Amino acid sequence: MVSTPGEVLSLIAAGSPWFPAVYARSHDVPRAGLDAAIRQLWTHELIEARDWVKGQGQGLSLTPEGERAAKDPAALAKLLAGKSTDTEARRAAPTTWDRGERARHSYYNPQRPLVTQSLILLNMAVFVIGLSIAYRGGSGG
Repeated sequence: MVSTPGEVLSLIAAGSPWFPAVYARSHDVPRAGLDAAIRQLWTHELIEARDWVKGQGQGLSLTPEGERAAKDPAALAKLLAGKSTDTEARRAAPTTWDRGERARHSYYNPQRPLVTQSLILLNMAVFVIGLSIAYRGGSGG
C-alpha cells in the first residue's frame, strides 16, 4: 500500500505521466491515501499536472525540483520537513505568470476600499461641521 510522499514520488518518476486513478484501480489502493501524498508533493512543487485523459484521469509528472528530490531521498525528507529549498529563492523574483496571477486574484476577489471610504466620510463630516457653523453664525447669503 502506497501512502508516503516518497513512495508516490517514486511511482511518478517511474512513468511520466503517471495516472493516480489508474494506479488506484489496478493495485486496489484507497485513493484517499494517494491523494494525501499527492497534495503534499503538490504543495512543495515537486509534481505538476499533465494532460487529463478520458478513462485515466489527471496525469502527473515531476518538476525539475521533483526530479532532484526523487534522486536524493535526504533532500526529499528535508523538503517535506519544511526546510529551506531553491523554491523559496525562485519565489523572491516574481515571474510574469506570478504578476498575472496576482492581478487575476485582485480582480476576482476585490477588497473594500477602506481608506477611500474613510476619507469620504471625513470630508462629509467636515462639510457638515462647517455648514452648522455657518448656519449658526448667520453667514452665507
